[in-house]
Amino acid sequence: MLSNLFKFFVLSFLSITFVNAEQANNNAVTALYLVSSPGDYIGQGESNIYRQGEEGSFSIECLNQNQGVTLTFNGLESSNWWRISFISANNEPMQTGIYKNARRYPFQEPTQPGFTFSGSGRGCNTSFSEFEILELEYNPDGSIESFAATFIQRCEKNGTPLFGSIRYNSSIAPEARFANLSQNSAIMETVLYLKKYNLNTDEETQTTLLSDKEGTFAFKTLPYGEDGFELVVDAGDKGQWVLDFSAPLGKHFKKKHYPNAERYPFNSVDVAGIDILSPSGGFSRPKGEFKVQEFSRSKKSYKIKTLSLNFKVQNQNGEILEGAIRYKSEIPVNLDQPYTD
Repeated sequence: MLSNLFKFFVLSFLSITFVNAEQANNNAVTALYLVSSPGDYIGQGESNIYRQGEEGSFSIECLNQNQGVTLTFNGLESSNWWRISFISANNEPMQTGIYKNARRYPFQEPTQPGFTFSGSGRGCNTSFSEFEILELEYNPDGSIESFAATFIQRCEKNGTPLFGSIRYNSSIAPEARFANLSQNSAIMETVLYLKKYNLNTDEETQTTLLSDKEGTFAFKTLPYGEDGFELVVDAGDKGQWVLDFSAPLGKHFKKKHYPNAERYPFNSVDVAGIDILSPSGGFSRPKGEFKVQEFSRSKKSYKIKTLSLNFKVQNQNGEILEGAIRYKSEIPVNLDQPYTD
């Protein structure tokens, strides 16, 4: 009786262990997350996710008897590939932890950790990096079972940074900077995004996403003197957008929430003004609100330096236009609900 009861507990434990292992394996991800700053030569200022199977394939190998790791991504197009190498200092086995002051591998001094991120025909002449190994597990045969790391690289000493995170058969969630890429958000330095739908039917009638790669963004002073700005986005064949945002009369335009906005320049003196002109015409009698999340101007020229603004307006026909403007800002845009922070 005791023997059978013991067997029951052992089998139950093994069953739970196998289920948990299977669940953990199901949650494992293989992907490369990149956020490249404007001016970064390697990433070309773009942000992206490269997933196993969807965009290409990954391979991983040990370096110098477990002193480091090299991971390679080969995209579906032969011109799209990345290679990342991490190596510890002083010939020590790599382990979890933070590695500072890394230099370009394999040209670093023996006392320095080494790192390099290159690909698609681009590489740094010299690099200054830091990385953290979050997970490193081996199979019985010595191959790598799972790996997770995050890193930052600068080409040359004063280069703009490339931020990255790698997961190889790992269930560790990506860091917040990279998680935004997975949450249906646009991370662009300069962008105008608009989503139009009918409040009565909830039917989406228009979606527009324009970046400075597709057109020009020009800020102008408001034509009737209030503090704010007029943004003109000229997208060539896609047409021109003109958007006006003003603070209430006599108030400074600044980082804050502006509720009960009315059509500029016919807004009441104590509320903010807003006006939207699209290639198909104006947004008749708009009423809404906007939130300024980030805003800075040059003290000398008064030109706008950075801007992050979300807005929502409704017209007399029950149509709602939600939008977001980013100018030299890293605050992401929520593509599902652009007015949402």
